[in-house]
Amino acid sequence: MRYFVAVIDTGSFTAAASALSIVQSAVSQQISRLERELRVDLFDRTRRSVRLTSAGRQFEPFARSMLDTERAARSALSPSSTSGPTRIGVPTGLGPLVTAALTALPDGTLPTPVEIVSIPATDREQQVADGRLDAAIIRTPSARSDLVTYALPADELLVITASDHPATATGRAHLADLAAHPLVFTVDAIGEPVYLNTIASCRRAGFEPHVHVLSPGADPLTSLSTIADAWSVFFAAHARQLNPVALGVRFGHSDENLAVVKSVVVRSDRTDIGARIAAAITDAECR
Repeated sequence: MRYFVAVIDTGSFTAAASALSIVQSAVSQQISRLERELRVDLFDRTRRSVRLTSAGRQFEPFARSMLDTERAARSALSPSSTSGPTRIGVPTGLGPLVTAALTALPDGTLPTPVEIVSIPATDREQQVADGRLDAAIIRTPSARSDLVTYALPADELLVITASDHPATATGRAHLADLAAHPLVFTVDAIGEPVYLNTIASCRRAGFEPHVHVLSPGADPLTSLSTIADAWSVFFAAHARQLNPVALGVRFGHSDENLAVVKSVVVRSDRTDIGARIAAAITDAECR
């Protein structure tokens, strides 16, 4: 059931696997097992998308309710928990960083257990506001007056290309050298902070990039070897989790200010937690 909800929240089996730190086949197998037990199809699966069926939409509130009950039971039975759990919503890929930062905190700093969950950007602030999350990390300035914001270090973006691309041969990339090459983004990234920042950086470098938009579910890393001279951008924190040689890609630091701001948001009655989370993540990133 946790895998079922993760697929809904992240939008795909691949993203759910990343958020849960497991392989995609495990997610697929467990969803198939759940469907066999319920004797219904929960998702319409196509090459380009994964969507809830009518039965899936009916089942979703029951699944979430059961997971909420599980969390409440664990919290009630945990000797070290007085007001936990502390649920923190994060963008896909930031889970390991946040987990490492908060694991280093002394016992009792945050109500336990601490749960790091990957939540779509469009839902994170609302879930903090309505109490489903205690805090969230966002990559756009918050416009909500009912939430308190704590700034975090910006996330650096690296230029990523196929391993034989000349633009990243030295470990640094000059955006102007990429002007004639296709910039790859998935369709769901269009309009998001990473996309907007990259386009703005290209314009500062004196050119309008030729954006090649991938269909939903397409793998941007694979496209770098199938689309001639293609390039894209990748969060530096995510890059550290990959083996570029095995993937046939190469990363390069940009000569432009390729970075995306981020912050922690909490409700006004949770500022103690917000300040501690922000301090822990900042300390971890500045070491």
